[in-house]
Amino acid sequence: MIDILLDDTMEVQIANNDVVIGTSDAQHQLLLLLVAKGGFKESPTATVGAQNYLESEDPADFLREVRLRFSHDGCNISDLNFDDNTKRLNISASYAN
Repeated sequence: MIDILLDDTMEVQIANNDVVIGTSDAQHQLLLLLVAKGGFKESPTATVGAQNYLESEDPADFLREVRLRFSHDGCNISDLNFDDNTKRLNISASYAN
């Protein structure tokens, strides 16, 4: 998907006095994970709100929410897991063309 790109601080990227446009699939997925429920006025239930799951001992509810929100956004998830050893979320997903 092509969209306006954000930098690491979630600010719009600017180059040559213009916004930067590029492939934004990973950016969209990151926003779905990080934005709190209700954070997108037009679609208040579209996001996961990962911060709400930080103190959960069982990642099953979080993984279920990620799968649900990504699929509602048009993402095909080929792999989704939480590595207990590294404490990392692993997602392999792409948008349908």
